[in-house]
Amino acid sequence: MIEAAEGVLETCGWCGKAIPEDTPVYACGIKVRDPGALAGKVGQFVSVMMLNGERPFLAIVPSEDSAARKKGYDAVVMVCGKRCRNQMKKAATLPPVDRKRVSRNAV
Repeated sequence: MIEAAEGVLETCGWCGKAIPEDTPVYACGIKVRDPGALAGKVGQFVSVMMLNGERPFLAIVPSEDSAARKKGYDAVVMVCGKRCRNQMKKAATLPPVDRKRVSRNAV
């Protein structure tokens, strides 16, 4: 088993705040557009951009034999509480941004 990267359980992947030691965290499994881009990064932090292009967040790449991979997730985001978990899940369901449309219609 590969251990988590240092700091992964001490930093909220959504809001970036420090999580005090001995404080419970929540894990959110995510799928990424190009899982191949995560090759060789097991146990590492990766920056993942939301499909809507609004903001990046931190995730960790799980090992192949992990529960997250067995459930079909490509990465896991550790968050500090239900509020961050819910905000991340909500943001993850927003549609992708049409960058051409946004730039043409920008004020």
